[in-house]
Amino acid sequence: MLNRLHAQAGSENANYGDTQDILFQIGSRATEKDFPALFNVLTHAKGDEQGDVVDGLAEIIGNLPWQTRQKQMVELLASPDAIMAKAMARIFIEQPAVLDTTLLTASFAHQPPRTRRLYCAILSHQPQQTEAMRKLLLQAMQDPVAGVRWQAALALGKVGGNDTQIQTALLTAVNDTNQFVGAAAVYSLTCLQATNAAPGLFAKLRTTLASNNTPIEQLVSQAAEIRQEFQGDENHAVHVLDTDNMGLRLYVNAEVTENVHKRAAMRLPPRPFDPPIHNYDLAYALIEALGDLRYAPATDELFKLSGTDYESVAMAALGKLAPTRLTVQLLTTAKDKQLDSYLREKALVTLCNIQATNCVRDLVPLLDDTTPILYSPPMRLGTEWLVCDRAAVTIATLLGWENRMAPVYFPQQKRDETMARVREWAKQAQ
Repeated sequence: MLNRLHAQAGSENANYGDTQDILFQIGSRATEKDFPALFNVLTHAKGDEQGDVVDGLAEIIGNLPWQTRQKQMVELLASPDAIMAKAMARIFIEQPAVLDTTLLTASFAHQPPRTRRLYCAILSHQPQQTEAMRKLLLQAMQDPVAGVRWQAALALGKVGGNDTQIQTALLTAVNDTNQFVGAAAVYSLTCLQATNAAPGLFAKLRTTLASNNTPIEQLVSQAAEIRQEFQGDENHAVHVLDTDNMGLRLYVNAEVTENVHKRAAMRLPPRPFDPPIHNYDLAYALIEALGDLRYAPATDELFKLSGTDYESVAMAALGKLAPTRLTVQLLTTAKDKQLDSYLREKALVTLCNIQATNCVRDLVPLLDDTTPILYSPPMRLGTEWLVCDRAAVTIATLLGWENRMAPVYFPQQKRDETMARVREWAKQAQ
C-alpha cells in the first residue's frame, strides 16, 4: 500500500480522492511494527510536491509509538521544507504528553523563526506545564519576529491559567507595534477569563479609537508579517499553528477592505449571514473582549459606536453587557415611524443577531406598518420591502422558524406565507 501511495503521489494524474483512500486504508491497518517503514516514507517525501501525503502520514504516525525517534523529529522541525517541519509538529501534537519538552526548551533561541513558532505551538498543547516551558513562552513574547510573538501570545492563552506574570505579559503585548500581535494577546486574555485585565483593555480601546488612523497598507504589512508561515500551505499549517482559526482574521487586503467600506456606506438589504472579518484589528479585538469579559463600565462607550465601522461587534458585545438596555433601544428605534426606515430595519436585524427572544410580542404592532424600506440603489420593482415584511421575518427568526435571510431569497409568496403564520401565532399569543 505504501508503494501504491508513492506511485499515486508521483503521478501527474494523481487523484486527491484516491490518495486519501489509500491513506485511510494504511491508517486503519498501521501498527507499531509499521512505524519504521512509514517514517522512512514520510521523511523522504518532498513536501512541496506531496503535501497531502506528508500531512496524511503525519496523522497516522502521530497515533503510533514514536518516542524513540523524537530527537530526530525535533531536528526535522527546523527542516527548510515547511510542510515537513509542520508534519513533525503535528505528530507531536497527536500525543503531546509523550514529548520530552527539554528537547525544545534547550535549543529555542538558536532556531529559525518558523521553528520557534512551531515550538510555541507544540508547547501550547502540553497537558503539564513546566517552569522551563513557561519561561520559553515568556521569552518568545519578546521575540524580534512578530509571527513568533503572535504564536507565543496564542500559546499563553491556552496554558497561562491564573498566572499573574503571564497575564501581565499579555496585557503588555496589547501595546505591541504589530496590531495583530496585540489582538492575539487580547484574545488570549479573554480565553484566560482575565477579568482583572478588563480596565486596562478598556483604557486601550479608548486611546485606540481616538487615534485609529493606521493606513491600510501598514495593516496589510503587519498581517503579512504573521501570515508568512501560512503562505502556500494553509491546509497543512492550520492543524499546528492555528487551532483557533485566528489566521482567518488576518486576511487584510487593501482592495477588499476598500470594497467593504464602500458597501458599508451604501443602503443595502441585509445579507443571509455576516461577511467574514477582513480586518480583525486591535479595536475590534478589544471590543469583543470587553463583551466576553462582561466589563460593564465599557457599556456607554460601546453604545457610541452605533453607526461606525465597529457597530456589529459593539452590538454583539452589548448583547452580553447590557442586553435589556440594548433591546429597549433597538425596539424604540424599530417602532419610531419618524425615523429613517433603513435604520429601523437595521434595528430589527440586530434584534435577530443578539437573539432577543424576549421582545417578540413587542414587535407584533409592526406587522401593520406598511412603511417602505428605502435602499440605495433601490430594489427592482416588485421586490421592495416594507417594515411589516422585516418585522414578520424577525419574529419568525426569533421564534426559530426561519434563518435570517436577505430579501433576494424571500419571494413574495414566501413573505406572504411567513406573514400569515406570524399573524396566526400573534392571535394565539394574545
